[in-house]
Amino acid sequence: MDFQNYLAYADINNTSIKEAWQNEFITNLRRKHLYNNIEGTICNNCINGVFREVKPLRKELSTRFYGC
Repeated sequence: MDFQNYLAYADINNTSIKEAWQNEFITNLRRKHLYNNIEGTICNNCINGVFREVKPLRKELSTRFYGC
């Protein structure tokens, strides 16, 4: 569940879908998955069932949610 947009890697209002799919942010995330090096990503928490601090792929596209 990515309610904070931590996996947002492109704003398709400003770029094509093709460019977005090939940009450095999502390419790096795919590479991290291939090498099982996902520490620090929201993917790590989900896949490994942990609750560790994560960083968004692109801070400017994320929305910090502080909860109740």
